[in-house]
Amino acid sequence: MSTGWYASIAAAAVAAILGYCAPHALAAVPEPAEAPDDKRTYRELAAVRGLRIAIAAVSLIGVFVLAGRIRPGGLIVWAFFVPFGVLLSYIDWHTRLLPKRLVIPGSYIVVVLAVATAAVERDLDVLVTGGISAAAVFAVFLVLWLIYPRGIGYGDVRLTGALALSLGVLGVTHVIVGIYAGFVIAAVCAIVLAALRVINARQFAFGPYLIVGAFIGAGWGPHLAALI
Repeated sequence: MSTGWYASIAAAAVAAILGYCAPHALAAVPEPAEAPDDKRTYRELAAVRGLRIAIAAVSLIGVFVLAGRIRPGGLIVWAFFVPFGVLLSYIDWHTRLLPKRLVIPGSYIVVVLAVATAAVERDLDVLVTGGISAAAVFAVFLVLWLIYPRGIGYGDVRLTGALALSLGVLGVTHVIVGIYAGFVIAAVCAIVLAALRVINARQFAFGPYLIVGAFIGAGWGPHLAALI
């Protein structure tokens, strides 16, 4: 068995463990003061039966799929970001909020893992590209939020730093495709769900689509960019 297979298996296992433990972190998050009265509490969401297994399984499969698409060094970041993203998607879908008590610490962890990736690969450009990507994408989303705050939540803006950095360690093309994919998927799903009267404009959670777009950008960024 090659070194790449060992790295893939290890990364998938780490992601599964983190995914299994994720509800513990969710249950410890305090309720936001601005939460609507009908919001389900984080403790309730964390206690959903089968949640641990579900997040662990999705995280394991997601990282294992990416393992065949990205270089082993990139798995250092994505073994964390996949379960992190799955948890945030679950929360945002049910509450339309991305808790800063999870997003901010998670973003710090992504920074540390990006530094570790650069160290392992002995390539400072990995960190430079990731840092510039994170700053640029965050700035774009911040401007969008300032222009039309009802169209995008500040929690989404806060998330983009970690999301773009995770993509940036893989390359600029991954960032561009990942963000673009997130917007396209969100737009299509918003139209379909609104037409089916599943949601209305005030109930739309942007975070899950950003995260799915990032996953697509991570695994298939260069290939999709070649088709555009």
